[in-house]
Amino acid sequence: MDFLTLTQAWRKQGGKSKQLNDALKELYQALLAQNIFRGLHFVPSPLNQGDALSRVLSDKDCMLAPEPWEKLGNLFGPHTIDLMALDSNAQVGRFGSPLPHFTPFPTPGSRGVNVFAQDIVPQENAYVFPPFFLAGLLLRFFDKASFSFTIVVPKLISLPYWWPLIQPKTSPFVILGRKTDRDILLLPSSHHVFSTRPFTLGLYALGINNSPPSTLPLDTTTQNLDTSSSLP
Repeated sequence: MDFLTLTQAWRKQGGKSKQLNDALKELYQALLAQNIFRGLHFVPSPLNQGDALSRVLSDKDCMLAPEPWEKLGNLFGPHTIDLMALDSNAQVGRFGSPLPHFTPFPTPGSRGVNVFAQDIVPQENAYVFPPFFLAGLLLRFFDKASFSFTIVVPKLISLPYWWPLIQPKTSPFVILGRKTDRDILLLPSSHHVFSTRPFTLGLYALGINNSPPSTLPLDTTTQNLDTSSSLP
């Protein structure tokens, strides 16, 4: 591993961080119970082939900024689950905690792996911000779904092929941002923080109402929101 602090703490049976010491104690007890010996060896980053890949930042890991997320909550919320996220970019619920979310691989905060493998109950009011190339596939997958959801999609020059599939179920959409707006997305940057910068496309959010007729309709009352019933 390339984490020198952890390696030294393991060899010295402790370090300055109480949180790290507690984690090492828990690991030691688990290894002892299974009669397993674990040795840690420090590998400098230049010699660790996997280190560079683990430090690559991707714009695909972006998330909506607080203001547009609040707009979606006013229009289509409250949302109960984030269908495609990481622990680091899952949107928050009404009480400030991350929404339950599905991730592409197992993580400590994940409710499940791969949204396409999940059985989502009708009571959920879901939110999803998919990679743009997956938007059409996701909408086809949810075509017969029994739950309602909000999806964020790009503003394209021509209408995408999937637009006729979802238009009958779509509530008035909200324009989250236009091209070159700076405060719409939070993108990952160094030091484990998110930053804003101009985006190359506009963004829409579409509310898809798949709820059974007996359920209460979504509250589509809006105030000071840029909405429309069809794409310009």
